[in-house]
Amino acid sequence: MNSHKYKAQSPEDSNRDWTHLIGYADEFAALSRLVVGGRIPPVILFTGREGIGKAGVIRAVSAMFFCETNTACGTCASCKRIMLDEHPDLLFLSPSSGRLKIEDAILAQEHLSLKTSRKDESSLARRVICMTDVDLMTNQAVNRLLKTLEEPPEDSAILMSTSRKNALLPTLRSRAINWPLSPPKIEHSLELIKTHCQAKGIKLPGDPELLETLRRCGLAPGKVISYFESQSHAKLKEVEDFCALLNGRSLQEVMVVAENLSKRWGWSLPDLIQEAEVQLNLEYRRNFCSQKRPDSSLSQSMLRKRREVLSKMNRLAIKERINLNTQLAAEHLGFYNSL
Repeated sequence: MNSHKYKAQSPEDSNRDWTHLIGYADEFAALSRLVVGGRIPPVILFTGREGIGKAGVIRAVSAMFFCETNTACGTCASCKRIMLDEHPDLLFLSPSSGRLKIEDAILAQEHLSLKTSRKDESSLARRVICMTDVDLMTNQAVNRLLKTLEEPPEDSAILMSTSRKNALLPTLRSRAINWPLSPPKIEHSLELIKTHCQAKGIKLPGDPELLETLRRCGLAPGKVISYFESQSHAKLKEVEDFCALLNGRSLQEVMVVAENLSKRWGWSLPDLIQEAEVQLNLEYRRNFCSQKRPDSSLSQSMLRKRREVLSKMNRLAIKERINLNTQLAAEHLGFYNSL
């Protein structure tokens, strides 16, 4: 795969169209050489942070066994069938209802028990299983697959991914070759995020704010895209407005606004505090970096006041375990005086 083919991908498409991945040209080249040379391990566990495209990577690796060039070109007939989930030799399993269950394990074993439909056309063709988020596999499903993972059927490949390797049962980890994946380079991730969000009509903040969001999301572009798709600029603007209320309003008034935001966006008090903290951090940075700061002392004073209010709200949420409820907030306002 050549890097010039990479485009922006959306999280919902990443499982299928791997040509939209960014930052994995070297990984794909190395994996393709292993496939062509017949040296690729039959069971591989791809590990890495959430939102960096692991599902797309394992789909690409599965395509290498059937692709006309064994590179997962994305344009040949086999690659197109895989993108459409129509290839008979590939089974792609992801958690349904939040788990990979024993029914999924049985389905995987049944799939691997069949002969590949293309053995007469290509010596590289295999029966392939792709399983994402295997940390969400039930113990019963893991136990069902242990023998299969230890002794995979001939001409088969089992490709798995997880964002939480330490959450896996040791019996599963020990039966797979770990292949760690790192986040794409920052400049590539920013380009991907901008391209995707512009296509969706999502308004993004400036580069400093966008970079801050990327870092807060662990340098995972998929998480940033999901964040802006779900939050949108309207939510960001409401958080900014909420921060502005932290000056000159009583704590009870602030809590009333917080409750209204929670109902509208489905946030808890800790969620709202975290979002507000991010906005304050950005304000601090903008204030610090500005070359024209005639009122910087006033700005710093306002920011410190806002930070104090958020700190009190956070301590209340932690120590009192209070939800966003105006009546409860009013009953606990006396607690603020002792902070």
